[in-house]
Amino acid sequence: MMKILLRKGIFASLLLLLLFGCRQDDFHNTAGNNNTRLVSDARSFFQKSNTKIAMLSYVSSYNWDGAIVSTGADGTYVEIPLEVTSKLGTVESSSGESFSAFHRLLMKQKDNGDFEIFYLVLASADKKFRNTDKRFNFYSISQRFSGQIIIIDSQNKKVFARYYDEGFRRPDNPHNNNDGTSNQAPDTVTCTYLGWAYEDGTFEPIMLMYCSGNEGDTGTPNYGNTGSGGGGTPGTKTPCEKTKTKIIGNPKVLEKIKDLKDFIKTGTGEKGWKFNKTGDPTVTANNAAHSVEFGDPSLLNGGYHNHTALGAQTFSSNDINTLLDIARYNGASDPTNAFLGVVIPGDMNYVIQFNGGMADLPAYGSFTPQQLKDLNDWQWDQYLELVTKPNMTMDKKIELMFFATLAKMGLQNKITLQKIDSNNKVYTVNKNPDGSTTAVPCY
Repeated sequence: MMKILLRKGIFASLLLLLLFGCRQDDFHNTAGNNNTRLVSDARSFFQKSNTKIAMLSYVSSYNWDGAIVSTGADGTYVEIPLEVTSKLGTVESSSGESFSAFHRLLMKQKDNGDFEIFYLVLASADKKFRNTDKRFNFYSISQRFSGQIIIIDSQNKKVFARYYDEGFRRPDNPHNNNDGTSNQAPDTVTCTYLGWAYEDGTFEPIMLMYCSGNEGDTGTPNYGNTGSGGGGTPGTKTPCEKTKTKIIGNPKVLEKIKDLKDFIKTGTGEKGWKFNKTGDPTVTANNAAHSVEFGDPSLLNGGYHNHTALGAQTFSSNDINTLLDIARYNGASDPTNAFLGVVIPGDMNYVIQFNGGMADLPAYGSFTPQQLKDLNDWQWDQYLELVTKPNMTMDKKIELMFFATLAKMGLQNKITLQKIDSNNKVYTVNKNPDGSTTAVPCY
């Protein structure tokens, strides 16, 4: 019997299937309610459309009664759960990890009442996932969802492909070009394919899902939110766009970053600046040799401070906790609006941003003062181990310590790390599967 697999292989012959670029759009999450007339119109349009989507040849039944309707900033979508023929069974990776494949018809209502038609594939290891769950829709992705989401348009072109870990979008593969092809040597790229596995051991791919993490999308349509699990209200911009607007494009912030760089050269200890929700930036209070106090987080959009050459130089657990507090008080508008930056000796400049929804924030007081102290002591031990390592630049040491600290605090994938060079060029720092880091230019 044939069955459909997620199979890992060498990136070679299926480059032509990569027909989309990378873009993140923004949309608002709303509850989906089944609108009888809308679903009836969608069904009638589909039956008259004579669409040529190849994957529909595997469909045995359409669950129109279980239609999922969701409306938001990107319009109204109707999703029809599908049953596929017996030839399509469970989805597995070549490593033996078991996945399940779920299929939906995705229809976007246009202004004139007609519909755009897409084919949606969901691949997940979640044993409790139900394809008829109305809470999982165009505007809402479950916090626990891990797997791939892929969308094919009416021309059989793949227009969307993303991989999620527990509701969070896995970072783009830094070795992928904008057209989806890879700039790595072919024998170093691992890809996942969707296709048929025959009893004789041969494999017939249907489509390429992603390579080494994620391949991006054209943004038409842009399924799910921009990285926050649980269907929380997403931000209005990507982390790169936010940094360009809030920091690089803000003369007041750039002025204070320059002040901190000058302070490092002539001053001692740490100094910080608070970027208030109203009014001009103000200096932090109780500045000390290795710490600053940002004060009431409910008054802030973000902050910046410096580290000294005698410290661990990466973001401390206190810094990360401060970011969470600022994000928590920005929740009514946008928790991802929060940012915290640090200027480091050697003309280095890093900024962190929360990238989740309100449901992803740890409860207030989750980290006690003693826990934060213990984390900082642990971080210092890690720094002492890394600082003596040869052939490793300081920025790599800083990045490794930061991601290790996130893991220690249970905040993996919830905070974005970016590096800003002396020319104000921004890089998003991604942690690779082997534990190393790669800085990917934003623009």
